[in-house]
Amino acid sequence: MEIPPDNEDDTRAPRQDELKQNRACFDACVDPVTEEPLDCPPESSCGVIDPVCGATGPGPKDTYESECILNIKACKAGHAPIKLYSGECHYDDETPAKRLCERDGPIKINVKYHQNTTLEECFGPVTEVMACNGMLCEGTSATCCGVVEQDPVEVTVSCYRHYPRQFSRTLKHIHYSATSCKCMENPDV
Repeated sequence: MEIPPDNEDDTRAPRQDELKQNRACFDACVDPVTEEPLDCPPESSCGVIDPVCGATGPGPKDTYESECILNIKACKAGHAPIKLYSGECHYDDETPAKRLCERDGPIKINVKYHQNTTLEECFGPVTEVMACNGMLCEGTSATCCGVVEQDPVEVTVSCYRHYPRQFSRTLKHIHYSATSCKCMENPDV
């Protein structure tokens, strides 16, 4: 909401926390008395296309144009949204909890580089890599599935200045893709 100043002649320099760019987003609000979702905004209020894999409540997963769209569709369905990961859903996805680390790993996931600073925002492409996290291991609760070997995957990242919104530079970023997984004792537990 924009609030006009009391005196149009008074101006001030923006504070540091006011220099960030805002994007349209939506988190479903729930009426604490009835536990029913409040009015849901139209999907047209979402302006950024950034695909996510998720579900609008219990049931099968699907690919949505953005997290904002997922949240609004879940609101209309009367459920809390479930975001599984950024990027489009894979047809061969299976619940990671059903997979064993050394038998089934590594598994495909999508990753995306994103960094937002006061001066610029940088985006990388959605990149498919292999990972070991989230898979089961036999043993105690201190045993977890970890990466034994990995390969670098280089991507080009595009950066944009905030004010005015314009392209500023490209840079390289390295994601790491697992080539083998192994159950290991977690030293922090």
